[in-house]
Amino acid sequence: MRLINSTTSIPHPRKDAAIELGKKGLQVLPLCWPEEEGTCACGKGHTGHDVGKAPLTSHGWKDSSKSIKTIWEWYDRWPLANVGIDLAGSSLVAVAPDSPEWHETFLERGLPETAVAQSGGGEGHLHYLYRAPKDMPMARICIRDSYDIMSLGYVVGAGSLHQSGRMYEWISDY
Repeated sequence: MRLINSTTSIPHPRKDAAIELGKKGLQVLPLCWPEEEGTCACGKGHTGHDVGKAPLTSHGWKDSSKSIKTIWEWYDRWPLANVGIDLAGSSLVAVAPDSPEWHETFLERGLPETAVAQSGGGEGHLHYLYRAPKDMPMARICIRDSYDIMSLGYVVGAGSLHQSGRMYEWISDY
């Protein structure tokens, strides 16, 4: 008689996505996830913009890790958690247009080829992830409904569920 570990037969796409990013050397963290109707499902009572994006760890993005053991434990605790990518900890800068108009503006001005994720926010909401130069200042420029340029903080990673019900997806892999 062969015993089957029941956890191996259950798909864990967000856990798998987080572990894959950790294997690639990126610092990740678990985030809140939304219910079907777009409300907070993690039990911490997040509202508004924080639904599906708020960190679940005690110190937020400062707790990020690339340790497979740590990531595994987080996603055993919160199997539906969205995946966050710590920008500074991963030496990344994100250029993230938040509208079709700004996406077109960035494309017209030229964006070097890189890993790109489609945000769950809809058309024109993308995350272009670049390796940060060693002397890159740690900053966050976030202009609502226009764009974000960030080397500090975190972005929601592919495989995560937006409160709109759409998934974050890789357009070109990291």
